[in-house]
Amino acid sequence: MPKKITRFTKARLRVKLGDVRTLKRDPSNRIKEAYVSGSNAKLYNVIIRRSGQRITAECQLDCGHGFTRCPGSLQAVCYHSLAVLLQSCQDQGLSASLCGSEDHANKRARIGGTVYKVYSHFRKDRPVYLVVNI
Repeated sequence: MPKKITRFTKARLRVKLGDVRTLKRDPSNRIKEAYVSGSNAKLYNVIIRRSGQRITAECQLDCGHGFTRCPGSLQAVCYHSLAVLLQSCQDQGLSASLCGSEDHANKRARIGGTVYKVYSHFRKDRPVYLVVNI
């Protein structure tokens, strides 16, 4: 049976393929809003809100006549949102990695990184951890 592709891998693939299109940036030149191409030619609108070391990502599917919640973001932080965060780091020349647990993130950050807790706007009980290194 083939191995299932994780959302972390899907996010990195979207960045590598250039599927993140920036719409707005904040005063620090970080991505604030972007479109991300998804599977089956779908387009997702992602809005990033930052507050200290806490990040909230809101992802919505563009239906052509409005928006609906991204099905992945109802479960946890979706790969579309993670792709925007990785692209934002890459645009600033920073190295970033994603971790599923705080313990793993803190171990990676010991080398000199900063840990950010990332939440889905729709599901705040299942965070992902973004480790950013200079």
